[in-house]
Amino acid sequence: MAQFSSGSQRVNKAENLAVSVPLSGLTTLLVMNVERMAHLGFEMAVSVNALDQFQVSARTHPNAPFFLLSSAITAAPAGLFLFATGTLATQGVGTGAFVMDCRGLYEIKVEASCAVGAGTVSAYAEATAP
Repeated sequence: MAQFSSGSQRVNKAENLAVSVPLSGLTTLLVMNVERMAHLGFEMAVSVNALDQFQVSARTHPNAPFFLLSSAITAAPAGLFLFATGTLATQGVGTGAFVMDCRGLYEIKVEASCAVGAGTVSAYAEATAP
């Protein structure tokens, strides 16, 4: 994974371009440190084939395992998820996004798989401090 990250005390940014996402099994699109941040905005550009799975996991400590936050982000998100452009688990070719509250979390991981055959996803994120 050729992920790029940059940050300051108030903003962290990350991107991972042209990630090959196969038909089966989850592929990591992005892992981002959100320590001391309040909100995370995530955007993806899906090309070639639509997604059939999309999930967001988190951990609260660098040595802790990831736990599932959501595999069902929809246009009416709940809990830590504040906004989404639609049902991201079935995101078609095009752009999808979500915004979430990430207070108390150390790291966020976003994963996906494609529905029909391999696809390509570029992922972008920005976390901001309170």
